[in-house]
Amino acid sequence: MKLPRFLRRFQPSRRAWTGPRRERGFPSAGSTFMPPPATSLSQLAGVPYLTVSPIGSSTSGVTLKNNGADYGPDTPGTTTSGIVEALTAGASNGLPIKGIPVANFYISTLIDLSAIYPTGAVNRLIMDFSNCVIQPTANLSVVVNAGCPTGKSFGNCEFHFGTIDANSTTSTTGLQLYNMSNCRVYWDSLTNFTGPSSNGVGVSIDSTITVNGNFFDNYVFGSYLSGNALGFQTVGNASASAWGCQGNYMTILHTILNTSGLSIDANQPGKNTIFNTFWFLVVESNTNFGIIVGNSQNVIYCMYTGSNGLDGLLVQAGQTATLQAYGYFRDSINTNGNPCYLVNYSIPPVQPITLGATLQKNETGADANILTVAPPKVAGHFRVDLSIDVSADNTGTLGWTATWTDSNSHAQTPTNLALTIAGTAAPVLTVVAVANTHYYASLMLDCDNSGTNIVIKTTFSGTSIAYKVTAKVFWQG
Repeated sequence: MKLPRFLRRFQPSRRAWTGPRRERGFPSAGSTFMPPPATSLSQLAGVPYLTVSPIGSSTSGVTLKNNGADYGPDTPGTTTSGIVEALTAGASNGLPIKGIPVANFYISTLIDLSAIYPTGAVNRLIMDFSNCVIQPTANLSVVVNAGCPTGKSFGNCEFHFGTIDANSTTSTTGLQLYNMSNCRVYWDSLTNFTGPSSNGVGVSIDSTITVNGNFFDNYVFGSYLSGNALGFQTVGNASASAWGCQGNYMTILHTILNTSGLSIDANQPGKNTIFNTFWFLVVESNTNFGIIVGNSQNVIYCMYTGSNGLDGLLVQAGQTATLQAYGYFRDSINTNGNPCYLVNYSIPPVQPITLGATLQKNETGADANILTVAPPKVAGHFRVDLSIDVSADNTGTLGWTATWTDSNSHAQTPTNLALTIAGTAAPVLTVVAVANTHYYASLMLDCDNSGTNIVIKTTFSGTSIAYKVTAKVFWQG
C-alpha cells in the first residue's frame, strides 16, 4: 500500500545507512550505551593490543578490576603492575601491550623481555608505554632488560618505553638494550639512576651480555637523560666474532644534569661501537666529561656539549679511535693524539646561540645573580639583553650591571651599565623607578678564551620596589 505523501517521511528508508559507522561494542555519537563493566578494553572489536593499567581496585574511586584494563595491579601475583604478565600473554597471542598513562607503574622486580621472548620477535610493536612512567620500589640492577638470549634477536620491532625513573631507589640501570636489529626504540626520559656506588646509567647498549651480542641498524630516539651517574653508554665486545654496536642512528635530545654525560666504548678492550651516527642536542655534565670516546669509529653531531669538570669531548689515550665530530664542544677537546676529524668544535656560530636565560624573575630589591653563564673557552663576541618591568616602587633607584673577562683577559666589574626607559631617547646608569614602566638594555662583549663566567646583576637603593626581570646571553660569533 502506498502511503499518502504527508506520511511518507515517517516510512523507513530502504537506502543504506550513511551516518557514522559504529563498531561492535562502541557507542555511536550521542549514545548513552556503555560496555558491560566486566569487559576489558582489548576484548572490544578493533583493539589489537592488550592493555595495562597502573591503578586497580585498591585505588580510591576505582571499582573495576585493573580499572577495566586487561592487566594491572590486580593481576594475581604481579610484582610489575601487570606489565610482565601482559607481555607474556602478548607474546603467546601475537599482541603488543599498551600502557594507560593515568598514574605511575610501580614495580619491585625486573621487566625481562629476554625471558618473555626467548626466540625474538619479527615485524611487530612489542610495547607502547609512551607518556607512561615506570618506577621501581626496590633497588634493581636493571629495571627494563630489552634483549634476547644468545643466538636470537629482536628484528623489525618497535618499543616505546616512556619514562623510567629510579625514584628514591639506588637502582643501577634504567634501560638495557642488546640483540636487536632494524628496530625502533623510543623513550621519554630515563632519570635518577645513581646506582649503589655512583655506577648508575640511564641507558646501556651492552654487547657483552650474550655471546656474540649485537645491536645494529637500529633507530634510537630519546628525549631526556637526567640525574644519572652516567647518562648513556655503549659497551663493546672484545670477541672478534661479535657484531657489537654498529650501523645505528641515534638521536638523544637532552642529556643534562648527569654526573657524567655519554660514554661510547670507553674503557673497553674491543672496538665494536663503530659506524654509528649520533645526534646530540645538549650534553651537559655536572662533574666529569661531556662525551668520552674509546675504541670507536663513529660520526657525532652535537649542538652543545659541556662539562663542569673535565673535557667537553675526551678521546681516551692509547685508543685507535677514528672520530668525526661536528658541533660545539665547550671546555676542552682532548684527543690524546688519536686520529679525529673535528669540525666547528671551536668555530663561532653562524647564527647566535642562546647560552643562558632567566625569564620574568620576580624581584623586590637588588639581585647579585640574575643570570650566570659559562661561555665557551674560545675568544668570542657575546651579547647581553635585559628587560625590566616595574610594578610598584617607593622612592627606589634601580640599575643593572654585569661582570666578565674581556678580550685582554682583564676582569670587568662596572658599578652600573646603561639602562633605557621605554619612550625616552637617552640611556642612564640608574633610574628613579616608576611603577608600570618598562626598562631595557643591551650590552656587547668581547671575551677571551678563559671561559670565565658572565654574571648579570641588578642594583637597587631606596625603600621598596617590585619588578620582573628577564636576562639572556647570546654567543654572537
